[in-house]
Amino acid sequence: MNAEGASARPRAPRGALLRDKEVAEILRVSVSTLTLWRSKRIGPPFIKIGNGVRYPEADLETYLEAGRRPSPSQAA
Repeated sequence: MNAEGASARPRAPRGALLRDKEVAEILRVSVSTLTLWRSKRIGPPFIKIGNGVRYPEADLETYLEAGRRPSPSQAA
């Protein structure tokens, strides 16, 4: 219980929770590719909610930033 006497609940992720179809469109891959990536524990972080899967928007942005590489003109 917290100071107000209520039970502490898990905190929801900040921002939107995206569906696999939305993430597939953003990454320009198929939904089946996302499914394969989840089974191999690669790809963007996701959350299981019942039988569904959601991708926190902030985690997807972090995943994309981690893959960013300088262009050859910037590396010189």
